[in-house]
Amino acid sequence: MKQRKYLDINGAVGRLCSPQKHFPFEPTELLKDMRSVRVHGAAITHNESREYSYVAGDRKLSKLAQEESRLFGVATLPPTFALETGKTDYLNNLLDNGFRGVRYLCGSARDLRSIAEALTIHGLPLFYPLIPFGFDLLEDILENYRELNVIVLSASWSDNRRLFPLLERHDRLYFEYSRNQANDILEITKKHFGIERVLFGTGWPYTSMGALKSLTEYAVLSEDEKDAVAHKNACRLLNIDPALLKPYDDADCEFDTIAAAADCGSPMPIKVIDCHTHMTKKEDVTPTVAMMLNSDCEKIAQKLDRLGVSAIITAPWEGIATDGISGNEQTVAAAVKYPGRFLGWNTCNINYPEDLQRWRDYFEKYPDIFVGIKPYWPYQKFSLLDERLVSWLEYADSRKLLLLLHTDSIERLGEAEILFARYPNITFVLAHAGSSFAVAEECVRLANARENVVLELTYTTLTRGMVEYLVREVGADKVLYGSDLPMRDPSPQLGWVAYARIPEEDKAKILSVNIQRLLALRKANPNKTANQVLD
Repeated sequence: MKQRKYLDINGAVGRLCSPQKHFPFEPTELLKDMRSVRVHGAAITHNESREYSYVAGDRKLSKLAQEESRLFGVATLPPTFALETGKTDYLNNLLDNGFRGVRYLCGSARDLRSIAEALTIHGLPLFYPLIPFGFDLLEDILENYRELNVIVLSASWSDNRRLFPLLERHDRLYFEYSRNQANDILEITKKHFGIERVLFGTGWPYTSMGALKSLTEYAVLSEDEKDAVAHKNACRLLNIDPALLKPYDDADCEFDTIAAAADCGSPMPIKVIDCHTHMTKKEDVTPTVAMMLNSDCEKIAQKLDRLGVSAIITAPWEGIATDGISGNEQTVAAAVKYPGRFLGWNTCNINYPEDLQRWRDYFEKYPDIFVGIKPYWPYQKFSLLDERLVSWLEYADSRKLLLLLHTDSIERLGEAEILFARYPNITFVLAHAGSSFAVAEECVRLANARENVVLELTYTTLTRGMVEYLVREVGADKVLYGSDLPMRDPSPQLGWVAYARIPEEDKAKILSVNIQRLLALRKANPNKTANQVLD
């Protein structure tokens, strides 16, 4: 199988003061992960450089990079390094001996002069972690050092209204996309700023490497442009010879048919049903909360075709925000335009009597389209035990419908647990159960305690090892695939499952078999169109 070369520019190894139990930090584990999903090189920092001594950490990193040809060191040091070490040439020696840049640690923009000058002379970049340092300091650095290449690390898809103006004004600013999984982010970057401005990064060990490869593989780009994102842009900026990124032996990373399809950006070879999506009207362009371009049903349908997704269950953004009835109308329009591709979560803003009076109409008129309800408490600010929800919940219980519940924190799980017992015929889908292990552990407890509780994965974090953890703890039969598109591009969410280290049969269950089974539990309706998706 042909291998596209990938160079990860955002990872870290080494001991931490307080490591999280689910994440490894040993270089051997990094190399193992790289081999298993075919990432051919990684530019990394050493955790001890930040959490103990930058001198000790970078010394260990230098030794590691000399021993492992796939690893490249990025130094971490304060602007007062010369005073502290007594060596004015301390940084130049690091850069002359194989370090590929410097990760920002502390200090004002003016304080960075000696670091910026050394990097500029060597033609190497400053790596700037957006968290916790933010955009204001970044802009100061860009204004003060216009010849310095700066790579932003860990900017989120929700940051693009700050990031994009800076990209427009500063042609030496670049970003890696480990958290910037905005819908069509690569195509949008190419159109407005040039594909050379974006790089592959993962944030290892916290994030699934394979999942993030999928963003490049499924993008509407030429093969040369995909190569640029995957490794060529980073090789140019870090002065790394692409020949150093050696292909793996095929036996080192054997893929099943699902992972193999993802690895080359081909449509999935099995049925896929995405149970957690949104959309907007074409004329509305994007929600205000964050930039979500190409989010209308036509653009979404085109993307589903590229990924090989058979159908989605959607709750339009307007429906979960201000107007539940308008959201339901959008779902109906999409379902009519693309038969069998769009099913719906019934939406209702319970703060408005007219929504409360009309939500039922959509189940009665379109039983083939609406398969469940989505009470969206984060925006509409209500308790899950609010009396205004009762008729909606009772109806869902009587029809054996599904309920998609936002759970990226444990804030509402106590209330939810009461509902699980009160409405035993509703299948409660806990959305974002894979967002973190703290959330996952509580969701696992609930899913194991109640037959009518299942877990849905989606989140920007693409938490490393999460798919495997959920399958191990609750069984593959209780895990569902969702992407949250167009809030995020769906391709990394799909890759999260595709590259997971679980049996192919379990991947099939997560991607469609489980949701098909749950949809089939609904009470029979005169119109059977919805069930055509299940055939």
